[in-house]
Amino acid sequence: MIPFAARFINQQELMLFKTIKNVVEKIEIDLGTELLSCHVLARAITKIIPTLKCEDGYYYPNYCHSWLKTPSGHLIDVYPVASIGGPILIVNHNGSPIHFLYIKRPTKEIVDISKNSFKISVKKTENILKEHFKEYLTVPLK
Repeated sequence: MIPFAARFINQQELMLFKTIKNVVEKIEIDLGTELLSCHVLARAITKIIPTLKCEDGYYYPNYCHSWLKTPSGHLIDVYPVASIGGPILIVNHNGSPIHFLYIKRPTKEIVDISKNSFKISVKKTENILKEHFKEYLTVPLK
């Protein structure tokens, strides 16, 4: 079955999403006392795949959240709020009501990305992900 939303996503971004999904579903990330979060995971992925942009904000109505944005404006939620089964791809199209549940705005009062422990968690996660992305990506990793 080909979902209705697939007609709005180019093949390159769809393949990129499938790669991210394959990697995220199979990895185990142990950050010690720090918890893996959407904020850490999204940032680590953008360090490996710089064509994606990390966005911070809220998942409607008020859940502090981070997700990825593709060059075409679609959203990849790598760690969906209160869900099992991510990552998910959200189409940036007027026919996609779920797209409007992602509200971009500052989250600094909840997540301090300038903390050293946060930066270390992102780096550890990036290093773990790099090993798994190698088998999927044809472009050399940073």
